Amino acid sequence: MGLVLSLGGRPKEEGGHQPIKLSLNKFTRSALKKVKDGEGNLSKFVEEELRPTLEKLDPNEASIHVWRIEQYLSQQIIEETQKGNVETAKAIGSIAVAIENFRKLSGIPPSGFKLQQPSTGMLEYVLNDVIKAVDELRREFRLFREPSVKEVAVKLGETPETLRSTLYKLASKIEWKEQEKAEAEKEAEEAINLAGWLKWLEKKEEEKFREISEIIEAEGLRGMNALQIRQVFRRKIEELNGTAEGESEKASKNILIRAKRILKEFPALIPDVKPISAGARLSEWPEETKRTWFRLFGTEPPIGIPREEAVVQAIKNWREIGFRNPYPREIVDETGLPLEEAERLAHKTKNQTGWTMPNEAIKLYASEKLGEVLVCAARIGDGKVGEDGKSEDFDYDGELEIVGEAKRFLKEHSEMLPKLTEDGEDVVSWPQQALKYLGKIYKPKNRGRPFLRVIPR
Repeated sequence: MGLVLSLGGRPKEEGGHQPIKLSLNKFTRSALKKVKDGEGNLSKFVEEELRPTLEKLDPNEASIHVWRIEQYLSQQIIEETQKGNVETAKAIGSIAVAIENFRKLSGIPPSGFKLQQPSTGMLEYVLNDVIKAVDELRREFRLFREPSVKEVAVKLGETPETLRSTLYKLASKIEWKEQEKAEAEKEAEEAINLAGWLKWLEKKEEEKFREISEIIEAEGLRGMNALQIRQVFRRKIEELNGTAEGESEKASKNILIRAKRILKEFPALIPDVKPISAGARLSEWPEETKRTWFRLFGTEPPIGIPREEAVVQAIKNWREIGFRNPYPREIVDETGLPLEEAERLAHKTKNQTGWTMPNEAIKLYASEKLGEVLVCAARIGDGKVGEDGKSEDFDYDGELEIVGEAKRFLKEHSEMLPKLTEDGEDVVSWPQQALKYLGKIYKPKNRGRPFLRVIPR
């Protein structure tokens, strides 16, 4: 835009005048500033700056130089637009329109070429059509991936070469990027799964209670009082809320934005959160989600649920609560996976979890240990045993591990504690959740201290 046009100028011997130098750069900068500052009175600019200059020329010269200015501005609009300089192109285009109107009012005929105005051609694509095309393609792709330069170009009837620089200039504004296939698949899977967790967070409390009640009732509430039942429900909801919030916090900004849009615009594509004993996992993807995935990527869709993660969590849960590794069938109960898949993943992740197939001896030992821990925890809760294991009635001398675990269960798993007889020596009933890990109705060891009576002679 550094061109300086010489407007007019005739030889001195013909009574002419010196050429009048009109810097397009000068009046373009002036107009740009006015547009930027919100003044934008371009007709005033034409009247006060351009008309006085052109009136010094004869009609033929005026026509020639107006045409030259129009041609120059038209070319500048195209160049600035292709560079992605939208605001600059808009300002130059506004000047071009004002000059064209001035030409018409002055009776100057058109030059014969079509003026590139800001409401047509590539500038319109930048301001409206490119942005609109990208968003329409995103929706067509169900927000699974970004459209490529070629796909946007085809939609607009342009060539990728023409559109590429403009689209890259707009990239940060519309948060677009060109993706490799592997990257697109990875981000799509993350966004779909995150949308499932966000869906859980948006549910009302009564919905969460209703869904959790199914798993809680399956485990059994027998032997619990009203306070314990409320604690179980509240702890489960808080656990799932924490998991969902954690998934949201660790997601990138781009994935979070996309997941929110999928949740809002395509809720039928979102998997549900499924509460299970060991926490929660996402249900299998809906069939429509799988079909959309195959259409866009041409590959089999991911399983849609973190199966390995679910198996790892189930094993860790059993080791923490049941004091042993679970059988494959017990992993199935925790995860809902097919038996063969559960056993395969247990073997696959054994370096991570330390899992080995248990045997009957290990099962009996773990059951006895858990039973003693739970009974001790109940006795501590009833005030029959101190937190240090001291008691006048029950002997826990040297049982530091049992007492330590009992305090942990009292704090973290109070819903598993048995109801004891009044003297604390025996169990009246076991909660279903405890029986799940015990495998049987456990009868506690006799830990009563011998009662010595002095008989007078």
